[in-house]
Amino acid sequence: MATRGSAEAVVCVLCVAVLYLVYPIMAAVPLAIRVAQPAHRGGPWRPWRAIRCALIATGAFAALTAAMVAVTGVDMLHHTYGYHVTRADHRHNFSVYFYAIYLRIATGSGGAATVALVPFAAQVVTVTALGVRFARTNLPLAVFLQTVAFVAFNKVMTSQYFMWWLCYVPMVVPALQTRSARRVPWWVLPMLAALWVAAQVRSFFTMTARPNWVEI
Repeated sequence: MATRGSAEAVVCVLCVAVLYLVYPIMAAVPLAIRVAQPAHRGGPWRPWRAIRCALIATGAFAALTAAMVAVTGVDMLHHTYGYHVTRADHRHNFSVYFYAIYLRIATGSGGAATVALVPFAAQVVTVTALGVRFARTNLPLAVFLQTVAFVAFNKVMTSQYFMWWLCYVPMVVPALQTRSARRVPWWVLPMLAALWVAAQVRSFFTMTARPNWVEI
């Protein structure tokens, strides 16, 4: 299992690789809805299919987690799961919560861990709502929007986090085109990609200059 962002390439290949990184578990909501939905219009819902898939996935996840605990020790549970719940890392300044966490650490006023818990509320609400809203009509779009929302409201955000949703872009571009009132010109996406890369490059050179807050 990867616990420190070292397997984004693997996640992109597998798309929903909860056994490598935990975050794709958010896709459980739209996947369950999609699996349980009627086979044809007006037909009955099939919740037992979602329950069966959930039991299989949970069993596999629990078995692999238990195997890793047996190999690395109980501390693995903290470093893999518990650590991220109260993580207060002020050095990842893409996050909208960066400055609030930074001020509490810099001033020694405390409460950084409490601020670190706030994003979970926004993430749970938006991720669940998006999964429920789009699961029946477009599963890739639902997972894409969930991942974008999860990253946007996350308390820690670095460039590697964008890989989480970028791998879904090829699957959702057609849906975004058809949902748009006006067809998006062909040059818009390359232009946006170029601007995004330029912003990443600038951010990299800015952070390598080691501003004062990095030393705190």
